[in-house]
Amino acid sequence: MRLIRYTEDFLLLIIIQEDVPSLFYYNDSHVFGLSVIPKNESNEHDIPTKLQLENRFLVAGTLEEIFILPCKETALRCSHQGITTMNFTYNPAKPATQFETYLKLTFTNQMKRVGLLDEEMAADFNFTQIKYNGRGIHEIISKLESERFILPRDIFLELNTKEDEQITGGKRGFVNEKIYQDE
Repeated sequence: MRLIRYTEDFLLLIIIQEDVPSLFYYNDSHVFGLSVIPKNESNEHDIPTKLQLENRFLVAGTLEEIFILPCKETALRCSHQGITTMNFTYNPAKPATQFETYLKLTFTNQMKRVGLLDEEMAADFNFTQIKYNGRGIHEIISKLESERFILPRDIFLELNTKEDEQITGGKRGFVNEKIYQDE
């Protein structure tokens, strides 16, 4: 039997872990990427403009509560290696509750996918139990649109090429493509 020494430092560590949610919930938390794509009835924009009109977020939390964290550089493609990205088509005519329901349901499904919500737990759990106290989707999008600017096509492509090459170690495209393996 292992003897635990209850020193002052050990007791402080226990107190800190209970007070710091990031340490306390570390093994129960999950993060996924979310691209919110505006519903576009017409095809008036080219692809670089459409990409700049998307809003990118990280959705993080536990089965108790989720949070939306906006990515700062929305003009550039966000690359969060190892994080699954989901898409939501934003329609301003739909109620904000549609987005909240999508967030909670998608988060619950992601938790099942990574094994943090097993069948036994799922029997007593409903995705509507997850708390979301953030802003509504209409308010979020309105704020982002008021701060947004669209880069000209050539500048957008140049910036994204530089970002892509920095992420892939100087190679264009995605490093997991067959043409970049074993060159």
